[in-house]
Amino acid sequence: VVQSNGIGRQAIRVGVWKYIPGNPGARARAAGSGKNSANADSQLYNLSDDLAEVNNLAGKEPAKVKEFQALLDKIKAEGHSAP
Repeated sequence: VVQSNGIGRQAIRVGVWKYIPGNPGARARAAGSGKNSANADSQLYNLSDDLAEVNNLAGKEPAKVKEFQALLDKIKAEGHSAP
């Protein structure tokens, strides 16, 4: 399920996971500073354990972040979602 907040930011839910991509500007700044740009400003929650979305797991689950970002990019590229 792809969700939109109405101002262009989107999120994706897959099973128990919810992924909210980071701001592209934050990713670019992180890439320029040598930090992990894939996780910059991204949010990842396991909703089975954290329904209130308090514990951001993006830093602990970089493979999931990469997987869900690729899936969201694919969905957008195929025209199945519009911001």
